[in-house]
Amino acid sequence: MTITIRDLIELHDYVIQKSGGATGIRDHRSLESAIHQPFMSFGGEPLFPDVRLQAVALCFYLVTSHPFIDGNKRIGHAAMLLLLKLNGFEFIAPIADQEKVMLDLAAGLLDREEFSNWALAHIFSVEGA
Repeated sequence: MTITIRDLIELHDYVIQKSGGATGIRDHRSLESAIHQPFMSFGGEPLFPDVRLQAVALCFYLVTSHPFIDGNKRIGHAAMLLLLKLNGFEFIAPIADQEKVMLDLAAGLLDREEFSNWALAHIFSVEGA
């Protein structure tokens, strides 16, 4: 299962409603790019060949491209968790670590590979999924 732009906007509105901040899209092109990049292919081969890599890439692109007026770290994180859950995976890491990594990612202190390595180490298959 995947996430659509509509799903992402609804998730963003929900996250903002629950945790505060401004609603709205700052850059539609950045949003479209962020949601499509994890599912792109080159030469018929997916750039991110499994859902774990796609979820991590989705988070990375949402956090670093800042498509929303507010809540980009929160929506990137929430979108990653949702895509993982929809596909039988869970993310397990201390909340404080997750918050620090999202802040570091947004500040440009982590590149995609560093973030991916950290995130992939915390993704686990749900039993029976």
